[in-house]
This record gives sequence, C-alpha cells and structure tokens, in this order.
Amino acid sequence: MKRSPIWKRLDEFLLCSLLLFLGSHTSQALEIVLADNLSESFDGYVGVSNTQWVAQAFTTNSAGFELNSVSLRLFNNSGTTGTFELQIWNSVEPGGRPGEKVGSAIYSGLAEGLSSTAPGLLTVTGLEMTLATNTTYYIVAIGVSLTDVDIAGDLYPGSLGWSSTPSNDGTGFPAAKWDSTDSGLNWIGPFTGYNYGMRVTAVPEPSTWALAGLGVLALGWSRRAAIFKAAA
Repeated sequence: MKRSPIWKRLDEFLLCSLLLFLGSHTSQALEIVLADNLSESFDGYVGVSNTQWVAQAFTTNSAGFELNSVSLRLFNNSGTTGTFELQIWNSVEPGGRPGEKVGSAIYSGLAEGLSSTAPGLLTVTGLEMTLATNTTYYIVAIGVSLTDVDIAGDLYPGSLGWSSTPSNDGTGFPAAKWDSTDSGLNWIGPFTGYNYGMRVTAVPEPSTWALAGLGVLALGWSRRAAIFKAAA
C-alpha cells in the first residue's frame, strides 16, 4: 500500500523531534550540579602562585557526564600580572591526593582580568570534557607566569586568592582540599573544616541522549507501523 502524506509528515515530525531532543542535551535545564557552595559566606582565602598550587575535589556518580562549567571564587589580591590556569587532575595517588593532569588546561587567563576584591568570581563554560563515573577529580588553580609585586621597594611573589567558606554546606561538600608549594610535585592535605568557593556542573554524555533519542524514534515508528497495519 502506498504511504499517505500523513505518514510522511509523521516521519518528518519524529525525525525533527529526535534532532531537537539530541540537541537539547547541552541546555541549562539538563545541567547536573556536582559541587556548589557559591551561596555560602566567605571569610578568607588561600594564595595561588607560580609555586603554590591549590586543589579541591568534586565527585561524579554512576551516570556518564561531560564537564560543562566551572566557577571559582578567584580574585587578584595583590595587583599581580601574568597568566594562570585552571586544570583538572585525577586522584590516583595514595590517600586520594591529586595525581596528574587530565587533558589540557580548561582555562588560561590573565591575572589582571580578575576582580581585584574578594570573593571574586570566574566562570568557564562549554568545556565538554568526558568524566568517568564514580570518580573523584580535582579543580587545580595554578600560577603560570604571575609577576612579583614591588611594594615599597620589596618584591613579593605574585599571587591570586581563592576565597574560602568556614562551613561544609553546599552541594557536594565537604570535599578534599590539597595544597602544593613546589608546583605540584608534592601535595599537603587533605584539609577539612572549610572549602574554597566553587561550582561544578555537568551534562549527560551525548551518547546517553543519542540512545534515548533513538529509542523514542523507534517507539514512534513502531506505533505508526501498528496503526498502518491495522488500517490496511
């Protein structure tokens, strides 16, 4: 039996629905918050310099994710200039300390582009980094080429401030925190009783939504075939 125009339109509708469905996986509505304490009050900070690196953990669950955005309460507390980076590290070392960098830096920027006052806020979006399930990662803030600051004739190491909160409130907290004073060769910690200001979000992996979308389309075609057969 020749297919009628109504079935052709239904096929087109199902295909368009699938494309819209797959395209929506990056939408804000599908974001999953892995860590967030930005609404908490801040009463201090830790220094981030070329040699002092700072790491704070976040953990995934059993779902497959792509890292979507990272926000840090980072500010330029010394008037330094130069570059800094945000990196993702794994936690394969004994005690869960930071092990090694995963992929390339997720952000590289200039210190002079940050707020000059606490608590500050830097947000990086559209990251699309695949995260393993049930795994602890670290956001690591490092100085790359921060310049020393001349204060009354004395040079002080250029540094940034990562603001901290005195409580363990917030999604995904408490979280492990480590410091390194030798550019990541050795890590000191984990520290407890406070956290650095951070928000980490992720979205489901595209493959997860692709399988779900194909299921929706297959179900639509199956129902159409059943109706078509009954009408024959």
